Amino acid sequence: MGLDITVYKGARPCTAQTLSRITASDAPYEEAAECEAQLLYLNPSFPGHGADMTAAAYHFESSWGFCAGSYGGYGQWRQGLAAMGKPGFGKLINFSDCEGIIGTTVCAELAVAFDAHATAATYHEGEWWQAKYDTWRRAFREAADTGGWVDFH
Repeated sequence: MGLDITVYKGARPCTAQTLSRITASDAPYEEAAECEAQLLYLNPSFPGHGADMTAAAYHFESSWGFCAGSYGGYGQWRQGLAAMGKPGFGKLINFSDCEGIIGTTVCAELAVAFDAHATAATYHEGEWWQAKYDTWRRAFREAADTGGWVDFH
């Protein structure tokens, strides 16, 4: 088991009718998929990370995903990110390692940090670490640029 990430691009809130259909279901996640939508889990321990995602469910244009690593591996990668000593990564380093979403606004903040420190990251850790850095950079940039979000699950 590990941490899986899905990047959702082109978010738009579900209509009230679609949301009502999803929430009335005994299996809301399956119903959301039937409606070509996604329910959001705003992790209550990190209320600011998804504050701009005000609807309970969203339609999206496209998505893609990746494995951030085992929980231990992801923790090690985050420690490497923190050890870089560069500003701007705190909202990722201090976020849940198991569930929740990071909304468009925080994705944009993180995309700026990943872009700003990309050169420094090439001299840090190793090949596996750098590949993860590049994937996270792409994830936050695409979510930010398309009005999407990043889902930790």
